[in-house]
Amino acid sequence: MNLWTTTLRLNLDKSDHRKACEILKKSDMSHTKFIVAAVLAYAEAENNNNILLSEISKIIKSEIGEALNNYNAEPKNISENESRLNTEYNISIPTAVEKKEKSADVSPTENSEADTFDENIDIDFLEM
Repeated sequence: MNLWTTTLRLNLDKSDHRKACEILKKSDMSHTKFIVAAVLAYAEAENNNNILLSEISKIIKSEIGEALNNYNAEPKNISENESRLNTEYNISIPTAVEKKEKSADVSPTENSEADTFDENIDIDFLEM
């Protein structure tokens, strides 16, 4: 049998040491088995965290790169009536397209008061 011996000293004045001591005392495993399982779980969790952080970093770099490429891209031709819509918040964002001024339609309509307006004009006043 190839053995390695070490000493574990817990300072019961420290709350985390005291908690670890209580956990060891309540465990159905031997101290050796428990500590081996705990060390392996800790190392695996740390390794998984490093892998996760690495993957998150790659995703963030990729997204930032794509956003910068899209920012530097030529703007698309968009008709004057179109606008981008932020569907998540339902916000209409006007596009950067020059809008051509349309002349106002001032012709009388069926329901307009154009006829009564003409009747109220004082012709004598206009001829002064």
